[in-house]
Amino acid sequence: MTRNNTIDKNTLIKQLYENAAKLKVSATRTNTAMRDRFGHEPNDMTIGELLSVIQRQKQALASWQSLLNRQDVLILDTETTGLSGQDLIVDLAIIDTTGAVRFDSLVGVPTGTCISPEAMRIHGLDRRALKDAPAWPQIHDEVIMLLEDSLVCCWNAPFDRRMLHQTVARHGLVLPQGIQWRDLLQDHRQLKPNVGSHSLEAVASRYGVRTEGSHRALPDCQTVLGVLKVYS
Repeated sequence: MTRNNTIDKNTLIKQLYENAAKLKVSATRTNTAMRDRFGHEPNDMTIGELLSVIQRQKQALASWQSLLNRQDVLILDTETTGLSGQDLIVDLAIIDTTGAVRFDSLVGVPTGTCISPEAMRIHGLDRRALKDAPAWPQIHDEVIMLLEDSLVCCWNAPFDRRMLHQTVARHGLVLPQGIQWRDLLQDHRQLKPNVGSHSLEAVASRYGVRTEGSHRALPDCQTVLGVLKVYS
């Protein structure tokens, strides 16, 4: 190997660790991930292997950093009556990437709708808390106007999207087809596959992101934004 190649490789190794630090991955975890993937640590990786990892790191950093600079990005979170195919939204919040609250409301549910004990233990909302909350048809148009032509980011987007569809359908309404969704939970699993739990609570704790009132829609939106900012 020539001296230039040695310098290039050392530079790439340094860049790999620097990128890992920006992604909040320790050197130890980076070494473990490289051994799992390539069979050896960065010092023994080829230039091609280093370049492939660095490219993925750059894409990950640019992907989340770019979200904070886009005016069409919204962060949405829901709390629900449960997890089944019949459950409905009881709490909905939407913020933008500046942290401005674009929507925040409890949501009333039809008479006879049960809130599961498991759900109540998580978000603390029962039918008494919802008795004066607007029913979904009262807020539908406002929510849709926000979501149309936006990139809607959620921590577990398939769940929030499904609950939105179920709630809308329960009232004989429809969601427009053009809403774009981004699953930040899946992003994080790909960014950091070896860090243990990817729950929002665990990730926020790991990064030192703290908000009051977790497991309610607005604080959870704010927590998601805090996690995004870790990568800025």
